[in-house]
Amino acid sequence: MAHPLLSPFASQPPRLRDTRHVLLPFLLAACSTTPSTRDVRVTIVDEVGDPLPGAVFYAEAYDESGAFAFLTARAGEAGVLPDQAREPLKIAWRPDARLALAAFHPGYRPVVLRDPSRRIQSDGALITLTRGGPEPLVVRLSFPFEEQPDLAERLGAPEYGELRAAFRRAYAALRTDAGGTPPKALERKTSTLDAIERRNPLQALDEAAEDEESGSLQPPSENHQE
Repeated sequence: MAHPLLSPFASQPPRLRDTRHVLLPFLLAACSTTPSTRDVRVTIVDEVGDPLPGAVFYAEAYDESGAFAFLTARAGEAGVLPDQAREPLKIAWRPDARLALAAFHPGYRPVVLRDPSRRIQSDGALITLTRGGPEPLVVRLSFPFEEQPDLAERLGAPEYGELRAAFRRAYAALRTDAGGTPPKALERKTSTLDAIERRNPLQALDEAAEDEESGSLQPPSENHQE
C-alpha cells in the first residue's frame, strides 16, 4: 500500500477528488445533446393579419456543405401548419446547421427568411405576406438543389408538384422584373427545375457544372439583406 504522504491525491481536498469521477460522463453527455430534428410550426397571414389558407410553406436546413434537408406543407384554414391538433413538422438537423424559410401565395410577394445567425424561430414562426412584386432572395435558397443531386431527385416526386409550381411562379416574376438578380443565376435555377420535372435532375446538374466551368455564372446579388 502506498504511503499516504506519497499518494498523488493525498494533497487534494476530498470534494475535488470526487468531482473528477463525475466531470467526464457529464461532458460526454453534453456533447450528444444536439437534436437530430428540429420542430417546425408556422402561421402564414396577410398584411392585416388575416390567415392565408392554401399558402405554400418551404423550409431547408443547410450547413457549410450546403443543403441537406427540406420540407414543405400547405397552410390550413387558419393559416397554420401543420394542423393545430397534430405534432409539429420535423426537419433533419445537424450541429451548426442553419435554417431558411419561405412562403408563397398567388398574388402576394414571396417571403424568404434566411438564418445566417441561427436566430430564426421555427417552432411558432409567423410569416406575413404582402401584395407586391417579385422577391430576388428566392435565388439565394438552395432549391432546386443544383449541387445536391440526392435532394434534386427527391424533389421530382409528385407530392412536391405544388412546391415546384410555387417556385416557378416566383422565378417567372423575377424574369419579367429582374430586380438586380443576375440572369444567369435565375436561368440556372429554372433549367434545373425544368430537368427535375422531366425526371432527369442529373442532366441539369451536368449542364450547370459546364456553365460554371466556363465562367458564365455569377453569384447572387449581395445587395439584399438577409
